[in-house]
Amino acid sequence: AFGVNAVFLSERCGDAFHRRSVRVSMGHVFRVPLVRMDLQDVICRLRTSGVATVALAPDRRSGSRVSRPLEELTELSNRWACVIGPDGPVHSKEVLDECDVPVLL
Repeated sequence: AFGVNAVFLSERCGDAFHRRSVRVSMGHVFRVPLVRMDLQDVICRLRTSGVATVALAPDRRSGSRVSRPLEELTELSNRWACVIGPDGPVHSKEVLDECDVPVLL
């Protein structure tokens, strides 16, 4: 639906193949590659591959930077990854600081 090419799951993430996950995703978890690894390592690897990382921030002041509204992001390239937390926003200061841009919805 969103043109997702892959999903990276942190090591602490729940089971993507749990029956509820499968039902809510309408089986989409079987169509998209899932990779489970350290989240900060994934962000670093994406950056070295030229992929911009955007983190969904919990508030205007997130980590060591000020978050920007999603509508203001006009400079993103075609290669970008969105980092979200278990309930939407990313609450880890370390992960927010690792990402290129914290955004607000």
